[in-house]
Amino acid sequence: MTRPLLSLLGASFLGACTVALPEAPSCPTAVPVVTARIEPGEVLRRDLGMAEMREEAVRLLEPGGLVRPALRRYVGQSLTKTRLDARLTTSESVLPDGSVCAVPQRIDVVLRFVRRELRVASEARGDACLEREVETHEQRHVALDDAMIADFRPVLEQRVGELGRNLAPALALDAEAAKAELSRRLRAEVRQIYDGFEAMRLRRHRAEIDTPAEYARVTTICEGRVNALTARRR
Repeated sequence: MTRPLLSLLGASFLGACTVALPEAPSCPTAVPVVTARIEPGEVLRRDLGMAEMREEAVRLLEPGGLVRPALRRYVGQSLTKTRLDARLTTSESVLPDGSVCAVPQRIDVVLRFVRRELRVASEARGDACLEREVETHEQRHVALDDAMIADFRPVLEQRVGELGRNLAPALALDAEAAKAELSRRLRAEVRQIYDGFEAMRLRRHRAEIDTPAEYARVTTICEGRVNALTARRR
């Protein structure tokens, strides 16, 4: 007897759908407690020789192409070093197959301004006009950093909160490997936050303070004595 093809296909399909596959082991989930804060540090005034400022700029900035050739004579500097630290607390659970889950329980992120120095060339010492003008310029950098700290604080809190909600547990053969994988993911996310902040800082300092117009103005201050001072150091 010939059977309708449709009913055979339907019976075969329905039969296949009744096969139950064993569920793969999965990690427990949890939303970690998160904290985010900024430590602005203290700004220190420091008089430094022009040669020393030049050497430090070469060492710290020029390898990354961050010093323009026209700006390589320094009568002042605003030196800022930052660091973003992240601390991860986890809990571990062993699954029936022997694998281990690392589950994030707490994430603490701190953006630290670890060094802030306002520098005036020691060669300008004794020239009240030069000292005042150079320090005023560098104070603008300090004030801009302070403004960006205030603006970035809620952004950091929001980004870290999102990170905590989206950071999934890590599954590995043992606890150390699971924790290492979770830490690796956290570092990658934190690095993106930090790189974005530093890129913004650089753009704003260049766009709002270290402009061609500002450097042209500096050459005229104090009856042009900045030019005379830098010429003596060539």
